[in-house]
Order: sequence, then structure tokens, then C-alpha cells
Amino acid sequence: MPNSLISALVGEHLSSIEFVADYVQIRFNGPYLNAFTVPSIRVGNAEFHYKELGYLEALISCIDKVVSAANITANEINIDLQDHGRITISLRPEDLHGPEAAFLNVGSESEVWP
Repeated sequence: MPNSLISALVGEHLSSIEFVADYVQIRFNGPYLNAFTVPSIRVGNAEFHYKELGYLEALISCIDKVVSAANITANEINIDLQDHGRITISLRPEDLHGPEAAFLNVGSESEVWP
């Protein structure tokens, strides 16, 4: 999806992560991403999924990292962090818990997936 707003995250610092009732909000010094499908985290060779041992620590370790790449494929949203790892949000229908997997707000623009 070459015209996606997700590319606006490149160069941004991940400033905070909040767990809200039924989603995770990831903030980037202004822009924010609501993940209604809980993200998985890859740090080095280890991958962490929600409710697994080490997941929260891996997610928290992403705070203050700079986004080096952000893209969308047919099945997922990927946010790569400099010298750190990757946050992935599944777009697969079987992983959805509602009509949307994620919502991105960048200033006056927004985008919803799937």
C-alpha cells in the first residue's frame, strides 16, 4: 500500500504505549496508532505475543526508539525500530476482534485498516 499514511511514522520516536480497555495505543510524539488487534513484538531473534512471558517487557523496551521503517502488507502492519526490533499488527481476518485492526492518526489525517 504505497500511499499509506503509515510512512509518516518513519523518523518519529515511539513516546508511549497505553493499554486502553480493548486496544493498545502507541504514541509517536504527536501521531498515534490504535491497535485493536494486539501487536506482537520482535526483539533480536525473540518474538513475543500477548500474554506470553516477557511480552510486556519487550513492548515497554520499544519506548523512546526511533521508527526506521513502517509498511503494510496484505496480512500485517510492520513498524521497525532502529537498533531494536519490530512491532507487528495482524490484519488477518482470523485475528480481528472487531471490524478494524488498527487506526492511525497523523495530524489532521487518519487511516483505518483492514
